[in-house]
Amino acid sequence: HITTGIATGDNPYRHVSMDVRVAISLFTTIAVCMDDSATLTSIDCPNVHLDLCGGLDQKGSTDGLARELLRILRSMWNYYPKFGASAIFLSTMQFLNISLLDHNPRDIVLPGDSIKFTEYRRSLDRCSEAYAYFIWEKSRFPDPKVYMHTIPDAMNFVNYANDVLSFYKEVLAGDTQNYITERA
Repeated sequence: HITTGIATGDNPYRHVSMDVRVAISLFTTIAVCMDDSATLTSIDCPNVHLDLCGGLDQKGSTDGLARELLRILRSMWNYYPKFGASAIFLSTMQFLNISLLDHNPRDIVLPGDSIKFTEYRRSLDRCSEAYAYFIWEKSRFPDPKVYMHTIPDAMNFVNYANDVLSFYKEVLAGDTQNYITERA
């Protein structure tokens, strides 16, 4: 997971500051960990939404990876305009929410006409909006109006790249609950 985090934070985001690349690397490492059902169910992730709404993350209710993820998310307002940081935060909360659904129970069987749900799940489980906004660091792109029209295309790129890069790994692991298989 650490290798994936470092590669993701470094390779596609070389144009942003080192601090931002480190934050993206840590974010990705934790997201990859949380995408694993064993990790997701063993940490306090199921309560992170509730704890966040109640402000409990600051009092120590949420521990480990979930607490670190919240710390990283809070730092995004230092690196991105308010609109971008908020989008990164919301994308992450949606990712956690769909991960909880996908991993509990893991044997979800969708009817054959569920393509809209397949597309919906894909839009949430990649954090594609967060990774799209990671491109535009506040110090270089302070005005979201300059790039906001490109966000949908950047999100599509993230999703397609993830489809291709993840499919082989998922099939080898016996995971047939992936976008390409469900779409076929």
